[in-house]
Amino acid sequence: MAFYLRKGFNFGPVRLNLSKGGVGVSGGITGARVGMSPRGAYVHGGRSGLYYRKYARKGRGRSPARFGRQGAELTGTGHDAPPRHRSPGGSAHVTAQDSYAIPDYTPGGMVEVFVDTGVTWPSPVRIRTPDVFPAPDFPRTTGLLYLAVPGLLLFFGGLAGLFGGAVTAAGLILLIGSLGAYIYIDYKNSRAAKLLNALQKELEQQKPDPENVRAILGQTTGLQGLWRKWIDFHGGYHLEQAYAEKPDQIPESLIEKFERQTVLGREEREKLHIALFQRRFEELARDHSLTEEDERHLRELAERLDLGEHQIGEELDTLVVLSEIRREAETFPAEIDPPVRLTGGEKCYAAVPGRLLKEKVQQYRTIDRVRHKYVGFEVDMDGTVCLTNKRILIVAQGSRDYRLNRILDVILSLEDATVRLVLDGRKSPVILTMERPALFAARMQHLLDAQ
Repeated sequence: MAFYLRKGFNFGPVRLNLSKGGVGVSGGITGARVGMSPRGAYVHGGRSGLYYRKYARKGRGRSPARFGRQGAELTGTGHDAPPRHRSPGGSAHVTAQDSYAIPDYTPGGMVEVFVDTGVTWPSPVRIRTPDVFPAPDFPRTTGLLYLAVPGLLLFFGGLAGLFGGAVTAAGLILLIGSLGAYIYIDYKNSRAAKLLNALQKELEQQKPDPENVRAILGQTTGLQGLWRKWIDFHGGYHLEQAYAEKPDQIPESLIEKFERQTVLGREEREKLHIALFQRRFEELARDHSLTEEDERHLRELAERLDLGEHQIGEELDTLVVLSEIRREAETFPAEIDPPVRLTGGEKCYAAVPGRLLKEKVQQYRTIDRVRHKYVGFEVDMDGTVCLTNKRILIVAQGSRDYRLNRILDVILSLEDATVRLVLDGRKSPVILTMERPALFAARMQHLLDAQ
């Protein structure tokens, strides 16, 4: 059991509390007190063994509702990302699934930073972070408690004879008004949060009970103002997310009921639907591969949410690209007419505009005693990249080729539209860029498997 020392001094109705945690002040009448302690402002009330004590949360609170996979909130950073960092000897790539974590800078060390020099083809896919949507939030109560403290001091200062009657009355009004508003708002916040938690818990069941969901939706109509808007957005998101993931378990009549009773405007519902589709798309396509079932599910979801090209155009374009990649990976490529003369028995399976790249240091900088080496791509050859059953041939003013039987590994990066070839007997990889690198890599993989 831990022991501690506590001492209090009374100045009429005002009490000064001393403890090892700091100094606090409180005041009030029997059954109701408001105060300030090292933990923050608080309100305390009750008699006969039943008491209420509530601390104001420090800083801006978070809503209990979270969205998307792994509890991520509906926030994003857009398409821009910080420069990609890598440590010497480490991996040279940061993919869409990796976080852009800044390494631990050690004074005197070296950090290598990859920079975009603009020589690669634009990425054929856009797995973008879901758009930021300013979801409605609870009314904040912290300021009300802090407002009650000066009212408390004015009122009891007046009782002690420090102020006149008008100041004392103003302090009493400020104290009662702020405490009353605090208790009312806190009650409304708690009620809305309980309803949302009940709805979310029911929807997370393997087989949600439609009647329970319908009953909870009915109770939400008893909320007004900001609380109603808050629960309509967050509850609507969870409801439609459950409908997207398991449409057989969520009757469409529940969605229709929500759409009829919601206080969200048309534009707000549209943004909610876009955020929902983007989150679902990012979840299924984060590894740049989509099954036929995934594709069908996403197209049906877009139709159910009434979303079109002008709202989710980038996702639909990427869906087409990923579908082409899947079909290309499933079938052996067809032979095409070669744009150049080949050797005997050699067959051509791809001929696309492309570039042979090389990595080159762009500059060195020292930041906070840490050496930064900025590395980017430069063009080595710019022409046509041909894929045959024997080699990869780059044709420009001259030509260069790499035999397939020397390839140890193929690294595809859709983020910068590059294909890296790790060759036997070669220290650095061969780096190619082209418009559709995934299709080229899929055809090459078929030829490598056939050898």
